[in-house]
Amino acid sequence: MFQKSFVQILAVASIASQVAAQYEVIPPSMGPFFDDATLGSAGDYGLNNKGTDPAAEIAGWFDMTDVWRTAQKVLSPAVWSRVAGGSGHEESMRWNSHIFEYITFRPRMGRDLGNASLATSVTLTNGAGVSTKFDSASPFFVSPSGSHGVVNPEVAENGTVRAAAAAGIIAGIAQFSTVPIADLGAIKAENQTYWYQMYPDETWDPAAVTARLDAAKAAGCSALLITVDTTSEGWQARAWRAGGDEPTGNAQLHVLTWENIEWIKNNTDLPVVLKGILSVEDAILARDLGLAGIYLSNHGGRQLDGAPAPVQVLMEINKYAPGLVDEIPVFADGAIYSANHALKMLALGARMLGLGRPVQLSLTMGQAGVERMLQNLHDDMLVEMRQIGVSSPSQLNTRYINTQRAAGFVYDGELQ
Repeated sequence: MFQKSFVQILAVASIASQVAAQYEVIPPSMGPFFDDATLGSAGDYGLNNKGTDPAAEIAGWFDMTDVWRTAQKVLSPAVWSRVAGGSGHEESMRWNSHIFEYITFRPRMGRDLGNASLATSVTLTNGAGVSTKFDSASPFFVSPSGSHGVVNPEVAENGTVRAAAAAGIIAGIAQFSTVPIADLGAIKAENQTYWYQMYPDETWDPAAVTARLDAAKAAGCSALLITVDTTSEGWQARAWRAGGDEPTGNAQLHVLTWENIEWIKNNTDLPVVLKGILSVEDAILARDLGLAGIYLSNHGGRQLDGAPAPVQVLMEINKYAPGLVDEIPVFADGAIYSANHALKMLALGARMLGLGRPVQLSLTMGQAGVERMLQNLHDDMLVEMRQIGVSSPSQLNTRYINTQRAAGFVYDGELQ
């Protein structure tokens, strides 16, 4: 009897230690990203770093670690803190990357992968039921983010969209681009795809929305990404401490209801995707409203500190709404810093992946910097796809990953 009880105690203790390990304390850094080594004295782009040789810097880039180190070297403390920082204590920003460590691959062997390709397509349907197929050289796209001209005033968004064209991927154009949307339309390459990102106003103004949509369409934008996670500005203490804009307090920044979203869907011929979805309930609402797609994002950890990582939300969707990722295209961003991260997102059902910080920080070295960063990601993706045992992103599914350790971080309760 005693021996049996002792064995049972050992078994329980073993399980308890495994559970405890699953919820180990998150380290205070993200490895090479945003750690103490990259938070030292920064320069001042365009003023103190005229001697920086972009070609020499880019030649030493092999992954995102190198991009970060270059950017930290040439950006002013204020700009570096704004781009590299998050909100609050930056827990969500770190978690975006750290959670990928709890997901592992399940590689398959013995397959002919000589014709591996990253080519990707997605079909978006507008409010009138008209579908448009978008092709891309890879699952990556430029996530719309403002102020590229702050990171590199010499090329700004011009360098970004030209790099996207060279790489054959879709370019997201931010409402607060430092280059006017009409000017970006003027340099749009033949057959290049632009998607336009828009914020609502402090008060709902259909006329202002219509004017922005008209300007975006005139510039050649063929889909609309509506950002929904900015009712207030995130508490970005690091950026403010480094000399950024003053805190806005609890002022309401943007107003957007589901009724407003439906109005936009019904008053434009552009397909509408919601950016900033962070729960399965809102994903279901977007699907049922007939929107073109959902975009999982916590704004790079720059809005609500403590928000779930997008990959965490993707697992939540698969748990509570199985099959939804096949019913509506799902886009995602959130620490897509390597093929490792990207492939796990794709295996969970994401169709395309947005690049925000990687684009802005590689832009410090101009258009060529963005092109090199994208090429590294594409090459990395091909290498890891073959090692997993697939020749196309479309072949990935949940059988190629193990999410058991990450499952404990997924919401476990009633849906509202």
